[in-house]
Parts: sequence; structure tokens; C-alpha cells
Amino acid sequence: MVALAQAAGLQPGSIVQEAPQPVGPFTRLVVNLQLMASYHQLGEFVDAVERSERFIHVERLHIERVREDETATIQLTLSTMVLPPVVTGP
Repeated sequence: MVALAQAAGLQPGSIVQEAPQPVGPFTRLVVNLQLMASYHQLGEFVDAVERSERFIHVERLHIERVREDETATIQLTLSTMVLPPVVTGP
């Protein structure tokens, strides 16, 4: 995610990963990002997320304010579901 954000020109702030959550045979992974970006940069980042090889769900997007330089503080929550690796006997 950080590489996608940087490629779109976003300035990463904090990145907080929540504890993995089991959901049936899957594990749900959630990450909360705080970023600085213009609306155009945010659009490029969301486009890159949507085109990524992994299924990533944008759960929450909050834009706090727009500054004079047209950048905004953005809080974004992303999640995905993964299958845990299969562990075979010894």
C-alpha cells in the first residue's frame, strides 16, 4: 500500500494494522492509513488500489480538511480477506 501511495504522490503519515480477524476459513486483514494528498492524488491512489491484483476493500474514507495548497488530511481504512497457509504434518 505504501508503494501505491507514494507512486500516486501521497505523503504517508501513520499506518496502523489491526489484529487479524478469523472469518470462517479466511483471515480478515485491516489497515488504517493517514495520508496527505490532493484530490487528484487521492483519485490516482484509489484507482491503483482498485486495479491491484489483490481484492482490497475501501471500508472508510474521511477527508478532514483542504489546505491552501489544495492538500487534505485523509483517513483511509482498507481491508482484505486471505486464506491462511495450509500447514501439513511434520
